[in-house]
Amino acid sequence: MIHSIISWDCSFRNFFHLIDALLAQEYDRNQFELIFVEQRTKEVADAYNHKLGLKSLWDRYEEVKNKMNIRIVYLGDDPSIPYHLGRCNNKAIELAKGEIISIMDGDMLLPSNFLTLLEKYHKDQIAIINLVRHCASYPIGVKKEDWTKGVIDFERCLKACPTRNDPIPRAVGNKGPLISARKEHWEIVGGYDLHPIWSTGVSRLGQDVTARLEILTGVESTALPDAFAVHPYHPLGFLRSNRSSKKLLGLQMDLINWARSNKEPLWEKRTVYTERLFNNNRRFIEGMIYSERLISSGKEPPKLNSLLVLTTSVYINVRGKLLKIIKDFISCLRWDTRRQ
Repeated sequence: MIHSIISWDCSFRNFFHLIDALLAQEYDRNQFELIFVEQRTKEVADAYNHKLGLKSLWDRYEEVKNKMNIRIVYLGDDPSIPYHLGRCNNKAIELAKGEIISIMDGDMLLPSNFLTLLEKYHKDQIAIINLVRHCASYPIGVKKEDWTKGVIDFERCLKACPTRNDPIPRAVGNKGPLISARKEHWEIVGGYDLHPIWSTGVSRLGQDVTARLEILTGVESTALPDAFAVHPYHPLGFLRSNRSSKKLLGLQMDLINWARSNKEPLWEKRTVYTERLFNNNRRFIEGMIYSERLISSGKEPPKLNSLLVLTTSVYINVRGKLLKIIKDFISCLRWDTRRQ
């Protein structure tokens, strides 16, 4: 088997468009498999989608199980256990049979020659491949409030993407749509880092594993040059632009920089540094982990933990505003001094 395509969920995904995108590939179906890993139980996952009037991952599996090589794996974690896409992906990497393992976003649309192009690019060189993803800014055929009932079609959704005419760059910043490498390279780096510092929806986990694959192979990751994915419209999820998210992403970037500066592809080898970074920021990180866990489990937070998350967020925002006020005040003093 040539390709193992891996995707994940934690009972928050509305659709599983990747299944249909792979079914539509002009490619021998015996030469690829799809492994979808759900962190929660089948019962929890089914209940989430059915409550919204949508098909669950298992429903989709039942529809296509006789048409393609597909496996659904349930890790069975209780909703109290924090979300961690690395746990899902590492389990699938362990089970994968393909020569090439590709971690992919589960609700993207693909051109029908995607697997053919991906295989060709891997054959030509040792490669770590990412994928440009265009995102639709509105649903097709319905109002935004009815977005779950929109038309799902590659060409029509592409027309709703503001970036559709942008050229494909050599490299992409967002590694989430696709990280594709040879199986032996995934195994050597140990897959995804399993430390809880990565247990949030706001994460550089894909960027981290890509960096470590680059360190191992000595090649830079590149965007697949002749193809791109399309993401149908859905409302914004986790915000990366607020101060709390920026701080968390900054801490995770410290870990990536450590791997690069030490030329270390194995995440286990930096555990001592990771633990020190985590312990120095424990209250903040645990507040972020808990808040993300609430989103994925649908539960209300206890008052104490809600206060912790709120206090952390307010502190970061107020501190930033106070620093700006102080800087402006100092600038004014300097200006007055120069005038005198």
